[in-house]
Amino acid sequence: MTLRLACLMTLFLPVAGSVPSVAQLRPEADRTVYGAGTNSCSQWTEARRGDTWFTAGQWVLGFVSAAHQYSTVPPAKAEAREMARWVDDYCREHAESDVADAAKGLVELLLAGQQP
Repeated sequence: MTLRLACLMTLFLPVAGSVPSVAQLRPEADRTVYGAGTNSCSQWTEARRGDTWFTAGQWVLGFVSAAHQYSTVPPAKAEAREMARWVDDYCREHAESDVADAAKGLVELLLAGQQP
């Protein structure tokens, strides 16, 4: 092992060990949702009709991306359009839910290896 590698390992191993795994996350009731994820599904549907859904759409893509970064299971690949249509369908069936609920369902689908 070179001196350079030993120095890098000394710097980064303690940091790598401090990142929580998915199993270490707090219970869902203790988690807080920020931003467009707090929008209702009815707001999502209205925004999609008016073509003003960009912010919420980007929030969903960020949520999905973050979930995949911390998952040990490789997700199914999907296009942004397919994911937006899946959220459309979810919100049509669950108008009382919020966008975060839809994004969580989408993540679960992708982690199960299924396409939206």
